[in-house]
Amino acid sequence: MAPKRKNKRKAAVEADQPETKRSSVKDEENHDDEVPAPSRRSKRARKAVNYKEPTESLAGLKAPALEDEASEEAFAEEEEGEEGSLTVREYRSRLVKHDKELYKDPPVLPILNVEILPPCEEPVTRHAKTRVFMFPDHPEFRPNLSPEEVLRRGSFGGTYFRPIHSAVVGRRIASSEALQCMPAEWIAGLDKKRFLTSLDYDTSVNTYGVKCGGSLGMWESSGWISDDSPYGWFMWYCKFFQGRRTSDDDRQISRALGVMGPKGRFRRMLMNKVISAKTVFDDATISPVQRQNLQHWAYELTEADLKSYMKEKGIRF
Repeated sequence: MAPKRKNKRKAAVEADQPETKRSSVKDEENHDDEVPAPSRRSKRARKAVNYKEPTESLAGLKAPALEDEASEEAFAEEEEGEEGSLTVREYRSRLVKHDKELYKDPPVLPILNVEILPPCEEPVTRHAKTRVFMFPDHPEFRPNLSPEEVLRRGSFGGTYFRPIHSAVVGRRIASSEALQCMPAEWIAGLDKKRFLTSLDYDTSVNTYGVKCGGSLGMWESSGWISDDSPYGWFMWYCKFFQGRRTSDDDRQISRALGVMGPKGRFRRMLMNKVISAKTVFDDATISPVQRQNLQHWAYELTEADLKSYMKEKGIRF
């Protein structure tokens, strides 16, 4: 029996959302974990990568077909890499083999050889009034939902921890392996097949009853995934929340802040829509897609955050 979830809303779906409740997942979305021994990293300079996520309107678009010039330039770099390092050609073949979406073509190589650092010994704390989580070694990162809350509220259409073929680590990852990134008590009592490991995206699982987010292929081909957390940002967050620290933490936190931080684009887009509608902060009919997306990034809009933003902008209603 699925547990009772807080704030389950049957919100109206925005015009850009799919009409069907369930959809078969052809190109797997961010999600599973046992990583093989890392390959040697090339000593050549790596191109700067834009780690920003696409805007909501771009999230479902596919990249244009691979053009000859871009292909030749990217593949030519293979000749400069060390023997045994992952090449663009090899990485692209992994994506194509499993019919992944090539949002970037040629794809951007993933973050490899992530270093495991000493864990944070100080426990995460939660502010009694604002309910934000505070990490002593990263005070700038202040989500207000724990990984357990994200999952129990209903997220990712129930598919996040399904088995995947990871192009980043080059092998299949089972659900049971992926779920090792969190303690059993976080998901105790949850219907795993419906809330965690479903092969079909079910919008009725989600808090706001809508589908959102890009495919795993989109994330992989954009260079956003690391070999330490091959399912994506939320897998990293599960580990980070427990005190695990890696050389990839600053990048992952920066990505999150760009979405759900005080100046995060999805957070500000949602607040602007609430202000335009002259309604309350938790009106679920206002952009359920952005609300669901922010929940996946461990954030829920609060009245205090909305008031702070309005004060910053000099807005009253």
